[in-house]
Amino acid sequence: MGFLTADKIDDIQSNRQTGNYLNGKGIDEEKGTKIRFLGDAITGVGGWRDGSPIRFAVRPSADEFDVTTLDVDMNGKPGKLKDFIASIVWNYNEEKIQIFEITQVGIQDKLIALHRNEDWGDVTQFDIILKKVKKGERVDYEVVPSPKGMGKLDKGIEKVFDDAPIDLTKMYSGEDPFNVG
Repeated sequence: MGFLTADKIDDIQSNRQTGNYLNGKGIDEEKGTKIRFLGDAITGVGGWRDGSPIRFAVRPSADEFDVTTLDVDMNGKPGKLKDFIASIVWNYNEEKIQIFEITQVGIQDKLIALHRNEDWGDVTQFDIILKKVKKGERVDYEVVPSPKGMGKLDKGIEKVFDDAPIDLTKMYSGEDPFNVG
């Protein structure tokens, strides 16, 4: 039998790649990640404390929250609260609904620019392809709107979204947005 069967290896690897959240690390570097935003987004600020995410709808004052309690970042620098946008998306690559929590300023700015653009407008009305571009130590992101299917959402995706019990506001309290009941 050996260490693991081929089926078990496939299960482990597929489970690792298909979580409920999409973030910058999950964007495919080679072919990109095609998504469709579904419904309204939430915004706020967030960081990490004791290895867990902490989020606020509105940036708290220094009296309300001590930022020195945040975990240090990957470079050993003090943690800080970062603006985020969170939305439910359909991830075409994974063929599933996910929550896309966007903390990267480059992605946020490009989405806002599309949203404000008269020719594109509401980003729920078209697909978007996200691409990760490494430039030495730096990582940039491309946000490419796709006019194909403009305004049209596949009925199957629409049904999955309508049937999905997701409450994004649970992110503020540290609860699981997928656990609605």
